[in-house]
Parts: sequence; C-alpha cells; structure tokens
Amino acid sequence: CPRPVCESPNSMQIIHNRSGFANKQVIKLQETPDNVPDGQTPHSVSLCAYDELVDVCKAGDRVEITGIFKCNQVRINPRQRSVKNIFKTYVDALHIQKVDKKRMGIDVSTIEQEMADHAAGDIQETRKVSQEEEDKIKATAARADVYDLLSRSLAPSIYEADDVKKGILLQLFGGTN
Repeated sequence: CPRPVCESPNSMQIIHNRSGFANKQVIKLQETPDNVPDGQTPHSVSLCAYDELVDVCKAGDRVEITGIFKCNQVRINPRQRSVKNIFKTYVDALHIQKVDKKRMGIDVSTIEQEMADHAAGDIQETRKVSQEEEDKIKATAARADVYDLLSRSLAPSIYEADDVKKGILLQLFGGTN
C-alpha cells in the first residue's frame, strides 16, 4: 500500500462492487488424430479467448482459429526480474469457426430451435443414417463378440489396456457390467 499510514506489502483487496471483470478462457487446441502418424502424440497450442468468444466451442469440436500468435518470456524466478531465452507461445483468438458441422447429428426436438440452428447449422445439414448403415449397425449389434469388437475398435493404437477400454465403453453407453 503506497499510503504513509499503511505501507504494508501485499495488503490490497478486491472491491467487487467497484471492479470490472471480463470473461477469459484458455483453450488447448490439438491436432486431429487422423493427421497424426501412428505412435506419435499430437501437437497442441494454447488459445486465449476473451468476452464473446468464451464457450463458443467445446471439447471435441473441429474448429478454425484466426488469431495473433504471441509469446511471453519465461522467468527464472517469479520474484526476480531476470528471464530466460525461452518463450511460452500462445494464440490470442480473434475468431473461432466450427468447420465440421455434419460430424455429429443433433436431435432438434430435445433442445430449443435457436440453439439447434446455432449448434448444427441448417437442419438439412444434420447427418441422417441411411438404410444401409442402419443394417450394418444392426448386424454388428447382433454379433456375439460385439463387446470385444468395440473394445478393440476404441483407441486401436493403445495396446493391451482392454479393461480400461471396456470401462470407457460402459461409460459411453451407460452400462454397468
């Protein structure tokens, strides 16, 4: 506190009624798994989204980002002014656009019309399951080894963790055993 009466360090407090706040979200953008060679981890970069860009996208969405690539120097010690020649990079997002609207279909009857139009684009763009695909799904469901087939299909590049994969499948489909 700079006042001569107080002069105590680290004694500031936030007065909520007189403060102005802004929304900020840190998003971790990651390469799509289909573009990554087998056995390698996808590269990622941090995004900072502010105000109206907060909560525009959620985990799993495929997006195109327009922004400013920035960097900050890394401090050796937060209490000292000296810095390293290493920089942390991030992107200040200016625009976020969802690109693959047909990836997941949305049942429009379960949510408000405006939200459905915003999330899925036009109703004509939602993906419909064809009769041939439906027959394939029913044939797969009728197989005796469907549980093992699905557990092998889930993250095929991860070997051996069959119990974990089966547990994830049960969580996905709401099963308990």
